[in-house]
Amino acid sequence: MTKNYKDEIEEILNKAGELQKANKTSKHSDSFYQKLNKILFSKEWKIAPGYIISLGIALILTFIILRNVESVFISISGWLGLALVVFGYSIIFVKPAKTKKTWRGREIDYEKNNWIVNLLKKFKN
Repeated sequence: MTKNYKDEIEEILNKAGELQKANKTSKHSDSFYQKLNKILFSKEWKIAPGYIISLGIALILTFIILRNVESVFISISGWLGLALVVFGYSIIFVKPAKTKKTWRGREIDYEKNNWIVNLLKKFKN
């Protein structure tokens, strides 16, 4: 009797288009493709100094391995790798813009202001 109910439910879901056939691929491959799509097509690309330095080191290693090959691109990859390492290292020291911290819509002021500054703030608003 429970098999009849199960068959009826599956038939209704098939008619509604909500029941999908089981894919023959495993969950691991689906999750890999989903992660790959998320990495490649995400709108939030972050250029971190570590990534830039790693790419520069990879280009320098490519140059070291292939330096006996006579090609213009090999020497360009070495110089580009060196430039990327220097650029990535310099990004580490650039300070981001100071963000204002808020709590419940109000700006948090960590500095202790004297009464004159507080009075001037009230008149500005």
